[in-house]
Amino acid sequence: MCLLVRLRSLCQASFKIPQKTYVHNVAQPYQTALAKLAMNTANPDAAISDQDDAAPSSRDLILDAAKRVIEERGITGATMRAIALEAGLTTGAIVHHFKDKGELLLQTLQSFFDPWFDTLAVARTLPSAWEQLEHIFLSTLPGPDHPRSRTQIWLAMLLQLEREERLWKTYSDNYLAIREEVYGIFRQAQADGPINPALDAEIECNRLLALSDGLVVSALGEPDRFPQSALRAMMELQLSALLLDKPGAKR
Repeated sequence: MCLLVRLRSLCQASFKIPQKTYVHNVAQPYQTALAKLAMNTANPDAAISDQDDAAPSSRDLILDAAKRVIEERGITGATMRAIALEAGLTTGAIVHHFKDKGELLLQTLQSFFDPWFDTLAVARTLPSAWEQLEHIFLSTLPGPDHPRSRTQIWLAMLLQLEREERLWKTYSDNYLAIREEVYGIFRQAQADGPINPALDAEIECNRLLALSDGLVVSALGEPDRFPQSALRAMMELQLSALLLDKPGAKR
């Protein structure tokens, strides 16, 4: 319960940050995701070949090692030396890619947001704003292959935000960028008709994002009570409540 209270306070505080702070910091990951998707769409055979042939870079190996060490020892125990040993590299090799532990933690945190930007990029290729919204919130739910350790590491990173200003800024900038993109899609869905135009877009988008985060944590704490089917049913119920003509409503 204490953990949930602290996480709630972090989320509430993030709403107070000026919304324009993300533009210069987070635009690049999203633009990279859009460019990668466009390239793969234009030449799918080459994309598949690249995926088959590509080996993890040293940078990726270090980030993966950092996540494992954080899972086992927590943020405090994730020293540069421990991460180097886990990655099978020297400390010098770590410093070549990340100048210090703060930079390594920052990039580790960023790696958790990158899949969100990939999801947003894919959503933008769908024909309607409503389909885009459904894709964003249904595809980001944890599935059977979602490692529990990923959520555990994510929570450990969140609890470090209060102590590390750079981590907090990266977290808040990324979340603001995601919110702005979701807001835009939501408002378009209101203009197109599927979503009730009388709804407050900001409140409803924050509700969806909070539900998404909450379901991920619930699936970690009680996996038997919250299997993927239950997570999807709850998200679909929340999405359907937004519709102007709700399923099953009397006409």
